[in-house]
Amino acid sequence: MTYDYPEFRLPQEERILLGTGPLMRHVGSRIAGRIQIPHPAAPDAPELVQRDYLPHNPLDSTVAGRFNGHDWVDDDSIGYWAEAAHPEQHAVKVADAMAICKGDAGLMVTDRRFFVITAGHLFVHVREAEKQARKKKNVFSQLLSAAGDVVLGQHSFWQAGDPAIVLFQTDARVVRGWSRVLLGRSFPFPNVVRVDFVDGSALYCRCRKGSIIDGQEVRD
Repeated sequence: MTYDYPEFRLPQEERILLGTGPLMRHVGSRIAGRIQIPHPAAPDAPELVQRDYLPHNPLDSTVAGRFNGHDWVDDDSIGYWAEAAHPEQHAVKVADAMAICKGDAGLMVTDRRFFVITAGHLFVHVREAEKQARKKKNVFSQLLSAAGDVVLGQHSFWQAGDPAIVLFQTDARVVRGWSRVLLGRSFPFPNVVRVDFVDGSALYCRCRKGSIIDGQEVRD
């Protein structure tokens, strides 16, 4: 199967209003009352490379749905949560995209677009394409290719500067707005933003230092 995820590019004139980096946490969902932790990726999702680390396992009680309201947030293994009445709503489509890379994703809302991104080299098909492209070059490039394979084999996480790809993208007008919310029973409360979509669904996101909310960087 061919996967065609475009490279992430942000024109200078496009302004980031809301943005979160990779959390390396699970995506959970409650769709028409059914809880899924982690939210499943589609059966035909692209294969990921072997990872050096993965999100720690969610609590058994959380997976079983033994919590009230949004107390799933007290389980630190969950970074994103989709709440929807049916699977065709926007929050579920976002969760579907994030599940492809097992939650190692970031989201952005600009003055034009809403999109989910991740590092391209986390996927087997991207690395294979890079290998084939290098093999078509001269002998010196092939030596670099062999060295590059070693580096890629060790680099199975998303770090600053890695080229990103877009897993999901839509018009920013599907977003009604967003706000910080207080959830859970822990104190201090985790830093969570709720993104509300025009179709009535919602996506909850943990935000860490360096995230962008209302165009401003989170510093705590």
